[in-house]
Amino acid sequence: MLNLYKRIQKIPQFVRFFFIGGFFALADLVILYIMTDIFGWFYLVSAVFGFIIVTSIAFFVHKHITFQCKREDRLRQYIFFFLVNIIGLALYSGILLVGVEVFGWFYLTVAIAGKFIVFIWNFYANKYITFRIIHV
Repeated sequence: MLNLYKRIQKIPQFVRFFFIGGFFALADLVILYIMTDIFGWFYLVSAVFGFIIVTSIAFFVHKHITFQCKREDRLRQYIFFFLVNIIGLALYSGILLVGVEVFGWFYLTVAIAGKFIVFIWNFYANKYITFRIIHV
C-alpha cells in the first residue's frame, strides 16, 4: 500500500486532480441520476444534494492525495474548499439551467459538459486558494 502511495505521489498534480475529480464527478452524476430519474426530484435539487455529499468526501481525498497538503488548519481549508466549490456549483447550476431550460438539451449531457468547465475552476482555485502552502 505504501508503494502505491509513493507511485501516486509521482503523478503530476493536475493529472491526480483530473482522475480523482473525475471519480467524484462520476459519483455526483450517479447521485444526480438516481435522485432525478429514480426518486423523481427536480434536477437542480438533485445537483445540490449530490454536490454536498461529494464535496465533503472529496475534500479529504484532494487534501491528502491530490495536493498533499500537510497543514493542520483543516476547518479553514474545508471552509475555503467548500466556498471554492460553491462558486463551481453556481457555475455548474447556471450551465445546467441554461442548457436544459433555454436550449432544451438533455440534463445529463449538459451536466457532463458543465463538469468539464467547472473542473478548470476547481483545480486552480483549490491549488492557489485552499491548499496553498502558506495562508496569509
